[in-house]
Formats: sequence, structure tokens, C-alpha cells
Amino acid sequence: MKKIALGVAVALSLIFKVNEASAVAPTSQCRYTSDTKVVSGIKYVCLYYKGKSTWISVPKIKLSKINQYEKTKLKAYNEIRKQISNTEPKNIKLKFFISDNFPKDLRAKYIAQINLATRAYDQFFAPETPMNVYFQTEKDEAFIDATPILFRQKQDFADFLNYFGQNNRTHQVVGLAATFSEYTGKTEGHTGVLASSRTNGKNVTFYSEQVVPHEYFHVVQDYFKYKRDQVGYPGGRDEYETNYRPIFREGSANTISTALAMDSFESYLLFYRALVSENKGEGAWPPFNTLTNKSNVVSTLKLMELTSNDSAIGFTQFVLGSLVFEWLIAQYGFDAYKKLIYNQSLNINFEDNLKLSLGIDSNQLYNLSANHVLQAFKIKK
Repeated sequence: MKKIALGVAVALSLIFKVNEASAVAPTSQCRYTSDTKVVSGIKYVCLYYKGKSTWISVPKIKLSKINQYEKTKLKAYNEIRKQISNTEPKNIKLKFFISDNFPKDLRAKYIAQINLATRAYDQFFAPETPMNVYFQTEKDEAFIDATPILFRQKQDFADFLNYFGQNNRTHQVVGLAATFSEYTGKTEGHTGVLASSRTNGKNVTFYSEQVVPHEYFHVVQDYFKYKRDQVGYPGGRDEYETNYRPIFREGSANTISTALAMDSFESYLLFYRALVSENKGEGAWPPFNTLTNKSNVVSTLKLMELTSNDSAIGFTQFVLGSLVFEWLIAQYGFDAYKKLIYNQSLNINFEDNLKLSLGIDSNQLYNLSANHVLQAFKIKK
């Protein structure tokens, strides 16, 4: 497959290093962090900080100059991209529910992302597994209300229905559905996103590039914990997160979805540069600015085990979790990571799952991956 070949070619011939943009970079102020432009075939992403913008790109460098942080990223990227099958999916049966109001260019891009992700995710499912895909907008609230699987999750995205209706935050794309559950009398997968009817591919953030495969991967995770979900979690959110740590559920979904969404290692590095840089300094979520040494990284990862430990950790779980599981996939391989997914079906907590699947505990995971996380946050803004 062409996209797989590209990833291999990057590994064999050259590597990319994140640097400040050259003189040909865009000179205009950006509208928000992760605004993007293409100049002379080179993609630039904008970092907006304290009222000023800096356009950055990822120029090519020689493989001999790659550092350890980038070696780890490259290995994880290639491990994930190798999961994209050359053959047609045998197990997942896609069914699309796409609003006529959904932006046309995003529609085409997201359908392509679903098809690509399906080639990677198909290995996890039994034959003839239905997968419903929803692309909706703020103009489709009646459809959302009439579709039980969407309506019961409406509280998760209701604010964005209002924002988009007021022509606010139209540069964002958010999750609409991400579950494997019973609907119409049988178990099915449900995934999809909500976007503004007024936006287009040029106006959405760089971060939005990975939202579609991210929400889709949650269906993979849910498939193996479906029976446990039917029992419920009497201990509430803490019990749920003890079984499925946020850095595992959200973080590893970010790792995998980003590698699938970025069709070159150049874009993959650029994505992480923007993601980390916009979460440093003034205005960042409080835990990010404590990541100045390995000990603090480990302490923050422990803090993130349960959301109830600190209400301010929210988005931190996505960012730090993606770096932790990027390191894990690079170190142990994707087949080892898959054991964590499969073993969810054993109804054991995450700590026991980690020990069974990889032979390590959480403290070892945090300590071993901490330097990789720390290196990400040492990149200059």
C-alpha cells in the first residue's frame, strides 16, 4: 500500500527534525494555535503564545543526526503504520450516516481516514461486525435526538452544538460517538465526529487531524470490555479508571490515531511539536509546567491514574499518555501493546493487565518512559 511504503521509505532514507521555520515561512499572524498553511509544498503549523505567532515546519535532515527522542518516535510510528493491511477488511462492515450539512472537503478526508483505520483495526474484530460511522453538524440536532446511541451521549458534545450554532469554535472537530454497545437489538460499533457546518479543511486545527481515528479506536477498546461494561461499575468513575487508566484509554488512542492520520513521519513530528508547545508556559494546564525533571514526570503520571486525584489533569491524560504509549510501542512492539487490548476481556484491572501483558507494573512503566516524556517537553517553544 502506498502509504505504508512512504513510512518505510522515511525509515530507510531520511529523517525529519523540528526547527523554526525558514525565511520563506508565512509572515501573517495565525488565528489560533495549530493553524496551518502550505507554502511551496511545505506544511507550516502556527504556535500562538502571548499574542504572538510563530510558524514552524519540519525540514529534512540526515538519518545520522537523529536523536534518541526521534528514534523512539520513528520506531513507534512505523510499528503502528505496519498495522495497515494491504488487503480489504474481512471483519468490519462499515455503514455511514453523513449529513448533507457536513463540509464536503472534510467529508472526503474523514471517509478516507475511516477506510484507512479500518484496514488497521479490522484485525481486532470478529467477522461481520457492524460499524456505524456518523459525521454530523449543529444543524443535525434532530437526527442526533432521534438516534438513541447519539442522544444518550449528547451531554458530552452539547456545548459544541451551541458553540457551532453561534459560529464559535468552528476550527474544532469533536467526538460524537465512540462505543461498542447494543443498538437495534444487536451489538455494534459506533464512531463519528461533530463539526461546524460553516468550517472546512483549511480552517480546522492541526489537532483535529487525528480525531476521527481516535474516536474509532475507542470502539476497538470497548469491543474487548463489552461484557464488563454490561455488569457496570458500582464504584463509579474511580472503578472504571482503575480498570482502564485514562493514559491507556485516551493516551494510547492518541498515539495510534496520530500515526494513522499523519501520512509521513514529517507530519507526525510536526503534530507532536505543536501539541507539546501549546501546552507549555502561561495558560497551560497546571501539570504540564511541572515536567522539569524525571521525578516530576513520574509523580504526574501517578497523579493521572484517577481523574478524582486532581480535576486539573484532564487534557494532560491525552498528551502525556500518548507519549508514554509511544515509548511502550517503540520498546515492546505493537504485538505486545495488543495484549493490553485483548486482556481487557479478562475483567482485570489495568495494573494486573500490564503485569500479565508486558511483565511490568505501573511504576516501572512510568520510570522507564519518563525520559521520553521529559525530552518532549524540553523542545524549545
